[in-house]
Amino acid sequence: MIENVNDFLSVAFLALLLIVAAFQVVKHFSSRHARRIMDLERDYYIQDFEEDE
Repeated sequence: MIENVNDFLSVAFLALLLIVAAFQVVKHFSSRHARRIMDLERDYYIQDFEEDE
């Protein structure tokens, strides 16, 4: 019984580590991607504003 609990805890711990690592990777790439999208949007709005004048 105790061995099963230890196996379960080790598997749960590894799964938690994988989830945290995946979340960090996704957060890193999404923040870079969001920054690039904001730059593109800003350039687009600036061009649009200059055309209106």
